[in-house]
Amino acid sequence: MRRASTPESTKAERIRANGLVNSRKQSGWFKPPTNCMKCGVRKPRLDSHHPDYSKPDEVVWLCRSCHMRAHRQADFLAGVNPVRVTDQRFAPSPSALAAGQGGGE
Repeated sequence: MRRASTPESTKAERIRANGLVNSRKQSGWFKPPTNCMKCGVRKPRLDSHHPDYSKPDEVVWLCRSCHMRAHRQADFLAGVNPVRVTDQRFAPSPSALAAGQGGGE
């Protein structure tokens, strides 16, 4: 079954996009928001949804319910603008710096 809201993409594009977000999150590059960008519910953990895998640093942060709905309903995210993971950078924590994960360019 084809994902309704995701343009045609290759497996390599999906792996790259998800890997970019996960590695930057784990290294302390950024801290994900706590509110779903669609419904506004506050959750301790949100999913990163890539509307377009050819733009791996652009994501929409969604609660699990909205994320599943985004994959079933093509127009569900109309009006929700993705954010760039690279724009969410903040200063790394001292522990990340000590581990050599400063998030530098």
